[in-house]
Amino acid sequence: MKELIEKGIRAAKLDGGVYREAYEGEGVNIFLALSLVILSAGAAGIAGLPFRGVVGILANILNTCIRWLIWTGIIYLLAGKVFKLKSDLEFKGLLRATGLSAAPGAIRILGAVPVLYSPVFIIGGVWLATALVMAATYSMEEASLWKTASVTLFSWVLMAAGYIFSSMFLRGALFRR
Repeated sequence: MKELIEKGIRAAKLDGGVYREAYEGEGVNIFLALSLVILSAGAAGIAGLPFRGVVGILANILNTCIRWLIWTGIIYLLAGKVFKLKSDLEFKGLLRATGLSAAPGAIRILGAVPVLYSPVFIIGGVWLATALVMAATYSMEEASLWKTASVTLFSWVLMAAGYIFSSMFLRGALFRR
């Protein structure tokens, strides 16, 4: 637990060294990374409790874990295979690093205070995006910040498009009259 808190605080402070350590597997295993993803998703779920209820928290955690895997996979494919930002990019290492990048999302629990909900989610979203770029950058030491930020942004666009299309498909398939 102490290690989870220490790594989470370092990740939230955007300490590049912790992302590099995670990528290399130094003191960070996949379960620690997953724990931070679950903690972040749980914090957002608790803040949204009045809107979604307890089932919403569990659904948010599951949804977030799936999106983490997919998003990391997209970054891996784009950075490692398509644009070749790092020739020997390892998926498992990238997964550990991007898992740590979820740590700033714990701030979203402050969104449980109604007046703070929107500002906290906006600030948390920007902070999470910055942490993800940091995780990708420190996982691919040969690549520049601009290249990894571009790949991360492009992967986000692909994720958003996939989310929109899947939502439209599911809505149409589930709610036909």
